[in-house]
Amino acid sequence: AEKNEIDVVLSTPTSSPPVWMCRKYPEMLRVGQDGRRMAPGARKRYCLSSPVYREQCQRIAAKLAERYGNHPRLCLWHIGNEYGHDECYS
Repeated sequence: AEKNEIDVVLSTPTSSPPVWMCRKYPEMLRVGQDGRRMAPGARKRYCLSSPVYREQCQRIAAKLAERYGNHPRLCLWHIGNEYGHDECYS
């Protein structure tokens, strides 16, 4: 991108946390009405009320900002565009 002068939009993985992260911290996954935790690997499977989810979002966003925040081709941060969320019954 830099060599070809292409601007980059960097997206945080907060709407679809990496599977490895969900497996390491399963308590961040949403719980359905049936009391079962959602499987990782799809969008919006996280639980907004999970302190672990919020902590991991802050951590991974900070790491991305540290690494790429001053990159000359970075023109925009995309943090989410799907408003609304399914309930979590955790």
